[in-house]
Amino acid sequence: MAKQPHGRGESRGWMGYFLSFFLGALLTFGGYTYLTREKHFSPEAFSQKVFIADQIIHSQLYEIGISKKEILLHQAVLKREGGIAWEQSLLKIQLPRSLSLSLIEGNFKRNLSLLGKPFSIQSSLVSESLQLEVKVMDRITQQLTFLYSKPEALKIDLRPKVAIVIDDLGKENRISQEILRWDLPLTLSLLLYTPCKNHCPGGSAKG
Repeated sequence: MAKQPHGRGESRGWMGYFLSFFLGALLTFGGYTYLTREKHFSPEAFSQKVFIADQIIHSQLYEIGISKKEILLHQAVLKREGGIAWEQSLLKIQLPRSLSLSLIEGNFKRNLSLLGKPFSIQSSLVSESLQLEVKVMDRITQQLTFLYSKPEALKIDLRPKVAIVIDDLGKENRISQEILRWDLPLTLSLLLYTPCKNHCPGGSAKG
């Protein structure tokens, strides 16, 4: 049996190694492209997903009964990153104390999680406020801040007041009777059983 030349066997061995390396690199590149293709949306596709997030947010605000007067701030800030431009929505919302911040947090997370990738949401909850950051492709597209409404301060009437006190009316019955007919907020001081000076029959005051 004839033996193959030594050089030809080595050539086939190197060719096999090369083909294995090439196929491995091709599979690696294909897998990487598959896993990361969501990060390469077109600007139109990105804007569409931002619009979807907006609709979810507004539907949630409607469900919990937020009216326009309770939205203290609604502002849009232009952002640019990686060739994509979008308007980042900033909302500040005043809540009645009957609504639970933790319940609102859970509802937003649950509904946005149903969208899957590339949507995500982060929250920061403190005693009196809740902040939510909604992201599309790791870019912040909406920021919501929920604040409890402050209790109304007691209204204090700071207008000046005057007290009018008329003293020693028991001595003058005519004057006393006249003042008693006035429809005014007066305080009268009567000295009972004081001898009258004028128009006082019987010699005693009739206040």
